[in-house]
Amino acid sequence: MESMKQMLGKKVAAINQDPGKMEKVREWINGYRGKVISLQADDEIYHVIFQKEKVLLRDGHYSSCEFSYIGSRDVLVRVIQGKESATTAGMTGRIKGWGSLNEALQFEKLLA
Repeated sequence: MESMKQMLGKKVAAINQDPGKMEKVREWINGYRGKVISLQADDEIYHVIFQKEKVLLRDGHYSSCEFSYIGSRDVLVRVIQGKESATTAGMTGRIKGWGSLNEALQFEKLLA
């Protein structure tokens, strides 16, 4: 079974290699230095840093991110894979979110 980190790493690599997605990242950042999305599942915690020239995946907490996803590994993996909407998972109480929903929606669009 592929780890959550491996899945996120593949998504990050795909975004970095896709000029269209990198243009969407630059539009999303729109004058800011970058955006950070955090994912916390059980004992796995990562954050994805979106910069205008590159997207990075890092281990651990980030103190001031735009949005944090908190939930079980299974639900977060389904969100990363695009098999489930984080909005639906949140409304049913299977995950929690902290931060700007607009930022979360932008992140999820890039995962598709």
